Amino acid sequence: MSDEIKKRGRPADPDSVMSQLSNLQVGETYASAVRLDGENSPPAWSAVQAEKQRIRNTLNGQIRVARQRTSAEYKSSIGEFRADDGDIIIAAVVTRTG
Repeated sequence: MSDEIKKRGRPADPDSVMSQLSNLQVGETYASAVRLDGENSPPAWSAVQAEKQRIRNTLNGQIRVARQRTSAEYKSSIGEFRADDGDIIIAAVVTRTG
């Protein structure tokens, strides 16, 4: 397992995410994903968990601000999946519930 990870894709713009969360209607969902490439071996579990926690902290902050702006309620979930090539995909989903 590799301790070094490379993120594929561009990170989401925080203002764009905030705008998308604020504009969700009840029952609508926002989803985002990042692919972690461990180069020649799968990423180390500790590196995956650290990235997952960073995403969770960022997303929770954005949800907190969106709640203040809109008085809406949100439910979020974050999970990781192993791709066929060994890379790890971390996906985050936020649904407006009220």
